[in-house]
Amino acid sequence: MELSRQWAKIILRNGFSYSKNDADGYRQWYTMTPLTDRKRFNTAFAEWMLEDPSTENVEWISKIANQTSDTTMAILNETASYADYSETLRSLERQLPLLLVMREEWEEIVSTHASKNLPTANVVAFGRRKCAAANSARHQSHFTRE
Repeated sequence: MELSRQWAKIILRNGFSYSKNDADGYRQWYTMTPLTDRKRFNTAFAEWMLEDPSTENVEWISKIANQTSDTTMAILNETASYADYSETLRSLERQLPLLLVMREEWEEIVSTHASKNLPTANVVAFGRRKCAAANSARHQSHFTRE
């Protein structure tokens, strides 16, 4: 496997609670939508993440996301609910540069974790401004799931 061509998608949970029985539909949406409607998934993710979800910016996020296959994304999304990728990230950091990109509201928790565990990783936060109640509610509703 050529590691320089691989993308790792890490989701840090910051105080969100998700139903283990999937009563909220979260796991199904994040697992099945990349398999059944990747364009819709990428668009919803980009619109949720970006402050300016212009066509150009959504295409930019989609181009990055599409470097991960549909099945790999679905598996990563599902396992991110309970798996700890810390060792994988530390291993990757020893082999190639890491760029952690997240919404602005997650910057503090990701930066704190990265400074302790991934000291050479670059951390970039952008997108929606900090608005905890609105952003949390939107995130928990699966971006803009229909």
